[in-house]
Amino acid sequence: MKKIIFFLSALLPLFAVAQQQETERDLGNKEYVIVKDYKPVLAESSKISDMPEGDTSTVDALPQNYAFESRKAETLYETSAIKAVKIKDEPLPKLYRAYLKAGGGNYDKYLGELYVNSLRSKKGSLGLTAKHLSGAPSFEDYNFAGYSNNLARVDGSYFLDHATFSADVTYKRDVVHYYGYDKSDTALSLQDEDILQRFSDFGGSFAFQSNVLDSSKWNYKSAIRFSALTDNYGAKENEIIVGGGVFKRFNETLVGMDIALDFFSKKKADFEQLSLYTDLDRNILRFNPYVGFNRDRIRFKAGIGIEAETNYDAALHVFPRLDVQLPVADGVLSLFAKVDGQVEKNNYHTVTAENPFVSPSVTMTTNTIRTFDVRGGANGTFSDAFSYTVYAAYQKFTDLQYFVMDSSRVNNFILLYDDASRIHVHGELMYRTSEKLGIALHVDQFSYNTDVQQYAWYRPSTVLTLKADYNLKDKILVKAALFGVGERYALKYVADGSPEVSRLKPYLDANLGIEYRYSKILSAFVNFNNLGFSGYQQWYGYPMEQLNIMGGITYSF
Repeated sequence: MKKIIFFLSALLPLFAVAQQQETERDLGNKEYVIVKDYKPVLAESSKISDMPEGDTSTVDALPQNYAFESRKAETLYETSAIKAVKIKDEPLPKLYRAYLKAGGGNYDKYLGELYVNSLRSKKGSLGLTAKHLSGAPSFEDYNFAGYSNNLARVDGSYFLDHATFSADVTYKRDVVHYYGYDKSDTALSLQDEDILQRFSDFGGSFAFQSNVLDSSKWNYKSAIRFSALTDNYGAKENEIIVGGGVFKRFNETLVGMDIALDFFSKKKADFEQLSLYTDLDRNILRFNPYVGFNRDRIRFKAGIGIEAETNYDAALHVFPRLDVQLPVADGVLSLFAKVDGQVEKNNYHTVTAENPFVSPSVTMTTNTIRTFDVRGGANGTFSDAFSYTVYAAYQKFTDLQYFVMDSSRVNNFILLYDDASRIHVHGELMYRTSEKLGIALHVDQFSYNTDVQQYAWYRPSTVLTLKADYNLKDKILVKAALFGVGERYALKYVADGSPEVSRLKPYLDANLGIEYRYSKILSAFVNFNNLGFSGYQQWYGYPMEQLNIMGGITYSF
């Protein structure tokens, strides 16, 4: 095999030479001259496309004929009715018709309260309230200081389809003694009955108010209230208030109007001397149109207060009214501002409710006009448990009312009026964890600028309130309160008519109440009032009770 391969390798050059000679004979001897660069050109070609050709934008549908043949599918399944699912209602707590509270303590103090009410009803409600609180504290160097507060009221409501009618009849009987003088003063040889003051107030009200759910319809409210007040010295005052209002919502806009007429007349006391201001009929007419809207959580209300008063003479007052609430951070911070003004009524009812030691012969010649009241602040929450409110206000008053002691008969109070302005800063902080623990702190700071008077008599510079309540498994309930009042100044006219200024010291009044619930219907309580034994005077010459301990029971049936 190797010999054959060697033989063929030897013959291969001979075949190559022979091939070259054959080629030279075919081509001949020619000379080619190239005058430019060679540029290959690709000739045009025609390619057959794989895509179909033709008009595909329209299609002529071929006629179709369909034939449906229905057949029933046989099944052995049988249907049955499904019962409606009922949502279990929350159990309603049991209501008791009556609640009784009774107790007693030192200073010959007695307490009694009774509440009787109808049970749940879609037609209406009816209730009876009776309350009594009395005491006979004894103060060294002072005369008998016994007092009592009594209340009896019947109230009820009747529900119509789109309205509610309500009414009440009330009788109040309050007793105090003018003990605010030194009993060692031999010039005043007075017995207990000589310093007794008794207020009897009989009144009632009737109201009718719509409750149409359709906000696009007009809603209305109307009410009338009357009262007749008499005292132990022949002074009488009758009062009638008639008022009402209408309002309607147009999409997001609320339009409304309130109107009220307040008529009151005081008859002089038995020993009171006649003057131009005795037996004077007085009234206040109030008219308040307004418009408001709620949009994007912004609340805006604007209106005007037109109030006319008739005393010895007549006067007309116009007050701009504006109320704006602007949320900045949902639930965390909200800003608000308010502009207001009002005629503040001064009559025998309002005066004796604030200070029962007022002289029966006092004459109210004018009302207090809050000519300008602007305030602004913020409220919101720090967390689920903490909430807050702060604001500052500037107010101007015409004929701001002050109490001043007059010792010409006994130590009663008379009234003075003076123009003034006031700066009021308010702050409150509240802490609440469900229904177990709650704490609330309120602080108010006042600064007065009086026109004629030296001080704003009996009006404090600081008022502090701290309240706390604790619920231990609905068995033990604890309530605590701390009230603080800053310094005040009192004016007194002594026997010769000369003025005398006194400074009333700041005071703190701490109270503690504990209730033990033996069952849902029976409990026992004990209250400690004025734990700090603070011998303060709310009104000059009238000391308050020091430590008072009162205990008792409550019973529901």
